[in-house]
Amino acid sequence: MSGQFREIKIRVKTGDGVHYLGSLVLEPNATTVKRREAIAGASSDITKRPLREPFASFLKWKQGLQLDNAFDKSKTSDFLRYLERLSMRSDFLKDLLSAIQKGDTTKLEFDMVPDLRSALGVGRADLEFALLAVSDFKTPELSETKPAKLGARPTDESDLSNRERVTFALSAARGKPLSRLRTGDEIVCRFVEAGRAGDIEATVESMSRPPGMKEIQVLVRLEDGRPGYVLEEEPTVMVKLAPGYQPRDESDSESAASLEKKIIAVLVSVLVMVGVGVTAYVLLF
Repeated sequence: MSGQFREIKIRVKTGDGVHYLGSLVLEPNATTVKRREAIAGASSDITKRPLREPFASFLKWKQGLQLDNAFDKSKTSDFLRYLERLSMRSDFLKDLLSAIQKGDTTKLEFDMVPDLRSALGVGRADLEFALLAVSDFKTPELSETKPAKLGARPTDESDLSNRERVTFALSAARGKPLSRLRTGDEIVCRFVEAGRAGDIEATVESMSRPPGMKEIQVLVRLEDGRPGYVLEEEPTVMVKLAPGYQPRDESDSESAASLEKKIIAVLVSVLVMVGVGVTAYVLLF
């Protein structure tokens, strides 16, 4: 497989009737994950699908399940997030590649199963693996997604694999409730990837709550041009605004409120003056 993209297939069978099938496509001669795909649901197709199926065929089948709504969106999202975390463990992926090639993944499963049970909320997780060469990764349907335009939304959770996961930086003094964020708002995010620290400014592209998910999905454009996303359950968190940024809706409302106060003050003054004049007239006559 030297010089070729490699694919790790992972199937998880559980005791609750939901099954999981995932794919990690790795760069040639490296453990850098180029793409992640996941599907989960009660469909028996997920347990019967050949692990050694070519990546293009697997992707076409997966998209068919999604179009037929024959999958569990929430569970698929949970599994995809697990694969994202796994993708950050370069040394572990190296050991996993070696173990799959040797046909003995028992030791690594001891490491993976507890995390999977926690991430998926299951009591049992039986694992199956396969390692394949990916020769058709450059076909149009499998190429990297181009940066999304402002306001664009992914068609399904798997498209998040082309975006970097970040979290919100929070600030009570300099924050805006998540529920009031708008497209174009400039905010501060934080990296979640191991080995990366610090804040980065970003612009909100869109917000949505995908069906079956607890989290609000916020797509952002990081200040270095890369696409990112945030998943957050609590709509009242105070998202830190970028330094120097004043939300247009808030500044407009503040200006309107200020103008309204001035008008009321003028009217009160006029009424007081009129009242004084009337009183004086009555006293004189």
